[in-house]
Amino acid sequence: MYLRITPVVRNLLLINVGLFLVEYMIELNFTKGFGLYYFHSSYFSPYQIVTHMFLHADWVHLLGNMIGIFFFGSLIENHWGSKKFLFFYMFCGLGAGLFFSGIQYAELKMEENKIKEYEANPNPDFFSEYILDNGKMGIYREYVDDFFMFPDDPKYQQETVEFMHKIYMQKVDFPMIGASGAVFGILMAVLLLFPNMTIYLYLILPVKAKYILIPYGVYELFSGIMRTPGDNVAHFAHVGGMLFAFILIKLLWKERVVN
Repeated sequence: MYLRITPVVRNLLLINVGLFLVEYMIELNFTKGFGLYYFHSSYFSPYQIVTHMFLHADWVHLLGNMIGIFFFGSLIENHWGSKKFLFFYMFCGLGAGLFFSGIQYAELKMEENKIKEYEANPNPDFFSEYILDNGKMGIYREYVDDFFMFPDDPKYQQETVEFMHKIYMQKVDFPMIGASGAVFGILMAVLLLFPNMTIYLYLILPVKAKYILIPYGVYELFSGIMRTPGDNVAHFAHVGGMLFAFILIKLLWKERVVN
């Protein structure tokens, strides 16, 4: 790995860490205005497609992304130069946001159709399945049981419709933040340019980059498709960053393997 910090990487680290510290110490909430919201959300603004890349939820989130930028970003910046690397970083981050938003649109349209279907025929089986799929059974368990006892009660039918709309709006108004999309773009660049580079897993075990990064990418794709209830990781942003990196490196720039 390339350990000498490069100019763009240094500035990215300073910006990301600096914003996190300001938010943490002054107790501001940048996410509300600058996280990436669904475009039908009342909180959405177009500039969020850029600003979300520089915000992080907590120390673990921040540290994971900064480690990726530090160790692998400097390698790619040193190979391409600062201007090309910065363009690549922003391209992957923006692409990740757009890809995530596209997947989110498809998922929420399906959700809207489910709710419309339920409104036409409210019943406890449908409601129970919806609650379970959204990981809310712990909250609504008692209510679900009561609804099964009184499936024809208009009160339960109307209230369950309202509950489903509430869960839907929680998804609409839940922002995506983090540099992960751009970082996964960097990881894809390492895979495409330096697949045989040695990475020391846990700082001890030497492994070729391709044997770590390919399974990692497959895992992210699988986790996005088979996302479990309560999983708030933006797996499709990670996949989007990798996809846009592949498009730029292999299809547009036609870069070749270095190592």
